[in-house]
Amino acid sequence: MGTMLDAEALIQDFKTGDSANFLAEVFWEELQFLLSKDLTDAVIVENHGMNSRIASRDILDVEVLHQPSKNFLKEFVVLHLSRNSIYHQLPEFLFHPLVISTPSMSNREIVQAIKENRKRERRNIDFLKFFDTTLFSEKVAIIKRNLSFLSDDKNSQNFLLMIRKILKFNRNISKQSLYWLFLKLCQAESTKENFEAIEDLLRRVVGVSTKIRLCSKEIDNLPFQRVGAARLGIDLGIDGTITSEIDDLKVTVLLDSPKNDYAALREVKTIIHSILAFFVYVGREIHIVFELKDNKKCILSVNHLGYDTYLT
Repeated sequence: MGTMLDAEALIQDFKTGDSANFLAEVFWEELQFLLSKDLTDAVIVENHGMNSRIASRDILDVEVLHQPSKNFLKEFVVLHLSRNSIYHQLPEFLFHPLVISTPSMSNREIVQAIKENRKRERRNIDFLKFFDTTLFSEKVAIIKRNLSFLSDDKNSQNFLLMIRKILKFNRNISKQSLYWLFLKLCQAESTKENFEAIEDLLRRVVGVSTKIRLCSKEIDNLPFQRVGAARLGIDLGIDGTITSEIDDLKVTVLLDSPKNDYAALREVKTIIHSILAFFVYVGREIHIVFELKDNKKCILSVNHLGYDTYLT
C-alpha cells in the first residue's frame, strides 16, 4: 500500500460500511489489516463525550489528517469516538471557574466569557488527546492479543507457558500438539478410558500409531510367608501369584521401519506415558512396547536381535 493519500478512498468506504458498527478497537485492527500497514504511530483519538442522542455507535467519523513536518506531510488517521475523554471524567472545577459571569457584566461580556470558556475546553481536550490515544492503543494491543493468541507467535507464548504450568507438562512437543492436548483435556471426561479416542489423540499429538489394550496384572511379590513358616495372626497369608482386580494397560507403538535413535524412542515412550496419565485410571500400570508394522521376516545382518527379529 502506498501513502495514506492513496488509501483515503478505501477508508471512506470502510467507515460507511457495516464495520462502522464495530467496537473502535476492532474497527482499527480491521482497518490496519486492509491497509496492510501498522498505523500505531499514525492514529489520533478524539473523544467527543457520551451523548444520549448518539445511537450507541462507538465510531462517529474517521478522517485522514495531513500535517506539514519539515519537508514532507505527516499523515494521521483521526478516529472520532462517542466516548468520554479523560477531560470529561475529571471534575469540572479543575479546568473552569464555577461561575463565569457576575451581576455587573453586560450581555456582550457574558458571551465573550462563554467563548473563552469553550476555547479553554478545546485546549484542555487537545492537551489530553495524547493520553486518550495512548490508552486506546493499549486497549487495541490487549484485544489483538486476545484475538490472536493462537495464531500469532509472539502472543501465543504466554498461552503456551500457561498450558505447561497448568498441566505440569514439560515434554518437547510442537505448539500445535500442545494446543490439541489442552483442548482434549478440557473434555477429558469423554475421553477417559476411551482407548479409540486416546489412540487418535496420540496420533495427533505424538505422531505415532498405537494399539491400546488391557492386560492382566499378575502380582507375585506378596508380603506373606508360606503356611507353616509364618506366625498365626501376624504374617500368615497366601503364597504364589495372584491376579489383580485392576488390569494393566499395554500400549503397542507401531513403527513403519526400524529405528536406530533409541534416545528418540525413549522420549516417545516418556511422552506417551505422561499423556496417558491424564486419561486412564491411576491404578493401572502402563506398559509401552514397540512393534514393526507387517514385518515378520527374519533377515540375518539386517534386523536387530531382540528388537525387531521374529522367529517362526
